Amino acid sequence: MAPWKKTTRKWARGMPERASRRVSDVAIGVDLGGTGIRLARVTADGCVLGRTVVVPVVDRRKAVVLGQLRRAVVEACSGSDVVGAVGVGVPGFIRRDRGVVVRSPNFPDWRNVPIRQILQRDVVVPLVIENDANAAALGEDWIGAGQGGRGILVMVTLGTGVGGGLVNDGMLITGRDGMAGEIGHQTVDPNGPLCACGNTGCLETYASLTGLVANYRRWTGRSEDELSGVELAARARRGDPEARRAFADMGWALGVTLANLVNLLNPSRIVLGGGLSGAWPLFISRAMQEIERRAIRAAARGVRIRRAKLGPSAGLIGAARAAWQAATGTENTSAVPRPWRRVRSTMRAAG
Repeated sequence: MAPWKKTTRKWARGMPERASRRVSDVAIGVDLGGTGIRLARVTADGCVLGRTVVVPVVDRRKAVVLGQLRRAVVEACSGSDVVGAVGVGVPGFIRRDRGVVVRSPNFPDWRNVPIRQILQRDVVVPLVIENDANAAALGEDWIGAGQGGRGILVMVTLGTGVGGGLVNDGMLITGRDGMAGEIGHQTVDPNGPLCACGNTGCLETYASLTGLVANYRRWTGRSEDELSGVELAARARRGDPEARRAFADMGWALGVTLANLVNLLNPSRIVLGGGLSGAWPLFISRAMQEIERRAIRAAARGVRIRRAKLGPSAGLIGAARAAWQAATGTENTSAVPRPWRRVRSTMRAAG
């Protein structure tokens, strides 16, 4: 792995560079994905120091991936800066209190993996294991598309699957076992397609790449070996009726789910991220129609719906934020610097 560079700093949007900082004001943010491990050093006020290191994941066997992750974290912690905490975002169901990955769709042989215990053999600073969508939500709430708002932020990640995270005044809503926010497995249609989770009609069967491709193939009778979200979106833009139908159904299912969340949680912000958010014009109008049709008007008034801003860095920035909260024992946002800005009171979708 290439050594860390400390000559450049990428300052987060809206955050001024400080003239000086304490060397202990550095956390390692890690985002473990199905194709790679992303790491960066992040200060307590959201500044990413130097470059983001990316370690490709080619072999997904548990021992191989854990070995790569351990070596990457150890090397990241070995620089001249004093690291105060480490946060790791992992896809799947996480027992947050124990640092255990119960199951991960990206790594089929992971069952009850004590990932925090494994990493803490080599890392002595506070170490937090978080669901990757939760971490992304925390990052977007902190310095991304949700920056400046109070109350509840709902984040939905639209990719191979559908993930979700809930943040309230800067703190994650995790539930008893750390598994709250599984938005992709909210039932949209009880008689809908079978989901990988065993349920039928989950949001994920309509609004994920897996669901879009499966529906498109079923309607067209085609069985292409590879069909990416970019290609499917291109077909929809060219007027392919079944591709357009797939994205319209995605918007319908997303709108129904978000309307339910508006009625249940009364959020101030909804952020949509993940690779499929790039097809925003193909689904957002239908989603907004369903929200306006189904959500309680008083609750919907003031909700701001936006695309995520931090891109692939959201997870590692949010993981670092979670690490800082653990290291400082933060019970509210006052102990971790955060800029606030007024949020407009009208409901709209911003691309």
